Amino acid sequence: MHDRRAGHRLSFALLLLLGAGAGPASADLTVFAGHATPDRVTRGAALGISLRPVGLEFEYAGMPSAGSDSDPARQTGLFNLVFGAPLDRHRRLALYGAVGGGLYRDRTGTHARTNLAAGAGAGVNISLRGPLRLRIDYRLLVLRGARVDRRPRRVYVGLNLPF
Repeated sequence: MHDRRAGHRLSFALLLLLGAGAGPASADLTVFAGHATPDRVTRGAALGISLRPVGLEFEYAGMPSAGSDSDPARQTGLFNLVFGAPLDRHRRLALYGAVGGGLYRDRTGTHARTNLAAGAGAGVNISLRGPLRLRIDYRLLVLRGARVDRRPRRVYVGLNLPF
């Protein structure tokens, strides 16, 4: 019974946080490419919904295999809670932080492993021209049960388009 009340309190607090000071709702799409440990290219996309200063995002990223068992192909799918605030009154530059979780899949040859993933990171959106923005992002992932690189890091650059 005590755990249920604690869960209800947490849900209520999150609803208050999402509603407190929320600006107009918006959505955006980001397409990105970058570098992930261990020294590999990663590509992906993210779809977000924002109620400034808090938003939700789904992110998918994929990394091709390096051709050996020590470097499997990896896919991640994460749901993130994003916290952000514009830095200037013209909203040309906005910092954000993100925490979340989801699943990852490592594949080597015919063997695949799927398990839980958690992530945290930060980044910046920079206005370019019109609604188009440049997104620079750093993430630290924790992959439960991964045989290789259980805490990969990823830096990427992407184009972000709000709609």
